[in-house]
Amino acid sequence: MANDLYLALKKQRANREEFVSRFTDISYQPSSIPLISYIFDRMNNFELSSGHRVKIFNADERVLRKSHNIEHFYPQNPSPADNLLPLTEEQVNSIGNLLCISFRTNSRLGNLSPSSKIERLQGDLSGEIANLPYVRKFIDEYKDYVASWDCAVIENRAVQLSEMAYDKIWKIN
Repeated sequence: MANDLYLALKKQRANREEFVSRFTDISYQPSSIPLISYIFDRMNNFELSSGHRVKIFNADERVLRKSHNIEHFYPQNPSPADNLLPLTEEQVNSIGNLLCISFRTNSRLGNLSPSSKIERLQGDLSGEIANLPYVRKFIDEYKDYVASWDCAVIENRAVQLSEMAYDKIWKIN
């Protein structure tokens, strides 16, 4: 019986190409916040023992202030003084430009440039992301790209996230 269910689910699973295409289309909007939070919850807690997991996704709609929220790495409202490469709203809201961090850390980062955000996350805010392994991994992988954070880097990260989701997080053998 369980094997039949497994086989039925496996048949319905999208192929890798379709999954990557649809995953990379995920973007920030009020209605997608729960989905994005859930994705980052699964990525952050992947392979962690129950005692080390951090609850990022909270499905309870009665909770108005969630402990974690969505951070736009390239800011939604960049300062003209930062001289950042201009990005479209679609690029800024792409899943490749998003992180899920505590609401306090998010407010402390504000509309800083990607370079300044990395500096703070590696410096005075490092303790606030100590329990978020996927954010620390993001910093390690992308710290060399912050000076030229652009559409190509965002698209590459979106694809990388989708491949991790397909190959590891929601893998069906």
